Amino acid sequence: LGKAGSVYASGGFGKLSMGDVDSAALAAIGHVDGVGLTGLGDLNEGMFIATGGGNGEFEEYPHFSVYDREVTGDPSILYEYSTGNLFLAASATQREYTYLDGFSDPWGGEAFALGAAYTKGGYKFAAGYERMKDVSPGVNSNTTDNLMLGADATFGAVTVKARYGQGTSEFEDSTADDQDNDQWALSTTYAANALAL
Repeated sequence: LGKAGSVYASGGFGKLSMGDVDSAALAAIGHVDGVGLTGLGDLNEGMFIATGGGNGEFEEYPHFSVYDREVTGDPSILYEYSTGNLFLAASATQREYTYLDGFSDPWGGEAFALGAAYTKGGYKFAAGYERMKDVSPGVNSNTTDNLMLGADATFGAVTVKARYGQGTSEFEDSTADDQDNDQWALSTTYAANALAL
């Protein structure tokens, strides 16, 4: 349940969504603009680890890159609140134990995220923090922290978007090495009527 589609309730208190929803960090920051057909590679998408079902953990460590897709699964919960120029969000995924290929013990993961954005005029500044923990009872665990920053600026028909992220993974009770990962992205879009370059 809750792995395809979502439901929500909204009002003066904000918006509460459950199901296949984004993480709070992704909701606040978003991606840079993409080029090409949507869904073919999606190379404009940053790495957000607290989205239910996930888009993988950090690819530089392929042994753990398969976990997030299956372990920190949906349904997820996302709370969003806007007041004036300020946007705030918080989210969490549901722990779901599953057996992965090559492992005799089940793995379960959960993730939490916070996000905030401030928009004024043609400018937007946003930040997000995510923490994910994968656990296999009696085996080991892996904790990943991810900090994302974003800035957008619109000058007439031109929009510039920049993103930067820094992630750190720590492996407990394991011979695996801890790792640090950086990511960045930049896009510039010129829009004229129905045309975007």
